[in-house]
Amino acid sequence: MAVIGHLWAIPARLPGRRGGAVGGYLLQQFWVMPAVTTASFLSWPAGAILPGGLAPVPITVGFETAAVARLPRERALASAGMIALFGCILLALAWVARERSALAWVAALFAPVAREWISLWSFRREWSGSPRFAQGPGGIRVLAVVPGSPAAALGLRPGDTVTEVNGREVHSLTSLYEAIRLQPAFVRMEVRDPAGDVRICSRSRYEGEPHLLGVVASPGEEEVEAQVLTVLGRTFSILSGFLRGRSTRKEPVRGEG
Repeated sequence: MAVIGHLWAIPARLPGRRGGAVGGYLLQQFWVMPAVTTASFLSWPAGAILPGGLAPVPITVGFETAAVARLPRERALASAGMIALFGCILLALAWVARERSALAWVAALFAPVAREWISLWSFRREWSGSPRFAQGPGGIRVLAVVPGSPAAALGLRPGDTVTEVNGREVHSLTSLYEAIRLQPAFVRMEVRDPAGDVRICSRSRYEGEPHLLGVVASPGEEEVEAQVLTVLGRTFSILSGFLRGRSTRKEPVRGEG
């Protein structure tokens, strides 16, 4: 988990705490790992039984989480550390239970309770922090870069913020491509990394290159505002229809039966 848990992370747009959208990564991994069990538990060929009456058994271990406040590698390392600590404590409790069978219930209770506590604590810690890939007012926050794309050739990385393109400030993908069209043969970007350091990324553009830059931008304020306006518009339409129906409803005329 600590070594390859962050590989093949999937960029995604996730619901934020304030009703908007934030960028993040979904981490999903599965591994086949060796384990041992007593040979009497299952039928095993005689040649597969290990010393002590043990037999090898392959098991599948799954890992699934989301990285919102941290980079995928940082999230995977933190999860691996917690799982390793959990495993060491559980192993110690299992050894105590073997020596004193009366305490076996402690290990049996600790395993599910501690595992669920780790999941809940890790989830709350991740979502209570500041989103790493939330779009800010000072440029375009990069959520992901398509491998082999012009953005990858420029040296853009997840977490970078593109502030200027060809001398023009940018605040959305629309303004970014408008600035790129100012210099069809060359692109120069001013980029700020997560640490706040600014660097210049530039390269020539060649005929036949993809039109798109290959950048997945974090959800921006424009997208959130559009979602809010859509909800408000639907609410206004419903209320208008309701009030219109009440105003045009036929009133009974006195004297009619």
